[in-house]
Amino acid sequence: MQIHPNSNRQITDNFTEAELYSKSADASGSHFLDDNVIFGLQSIRSAYGIPIRVSSTYRTPLGNSLAGGVSQSQHLISKAIDFQFINNNTENIQRFQADWNARKSIYHTLRAFGINGIGFYTNFIHIDTRFNESDSYLNSEGISVPYSTLNTPSESAYGSYQTWGTSLNTSMLPTLLEYSKEDGFIELGESKKTQFFFVLIILLVLSKLFKYK
Repeated sequence: MQIHPNSNRQITDNFTEAELYSKSADASGSHFLDDNVIFGLQSIRSAYGIPIRVSSTYRTPLGNSLAGGVSQSQHLISKAIDFQFINNNTENIQRFQADWNARKSIYHTLRAFGINGIGFYTNFIHIDTRFNESDSYLNSEGISVPYSTLNTPSESAYGSYQTWGTSLNTSMLPTLLEYSKEDGFIELGESKKTQFFFVLIILLVLSKLFKYK
């Protein structure tokens, strides 16, 4: 459906257009957002009864670049949403992940909506309606590498799907260069100001090093 900026029109029981509008600074006018990923988000909100904060939906190419997203990010084609639980976020991410792994009702609901990609990060969750895909990706050297995944069945009533990341067992995460980072290198809460701050610090350190050489 088309999402318009600054609109308080209720899209679902708990989300307005404004909440689902792109967070990219250069987004202009309305944009499309996959109905099924919206309904998937509402399903999660309804299942847990906990307020949700949406952090990312559609991204412009510039917005995706600033977030460190991969070039094939589902955010670029309006098929992805990132969010966090407003209350007890870490505990509820872990609860949701445990329910997903145990194939509880929320798993079947989301799969029925075509949620084929889900990422459990340390402080937010990514869902998307990507087409079913293989269980590997090309790393920075162009080599096919299996995803670090908790559960990627070869056969399922709803087809294949992909999970990555984990809030429960960080030892399963690949290295930075090998991790697909579907949602980017920057986790929720790290604003553009924060990015700028770290870049500034690095430049200052480098300037000091060259000064005393």
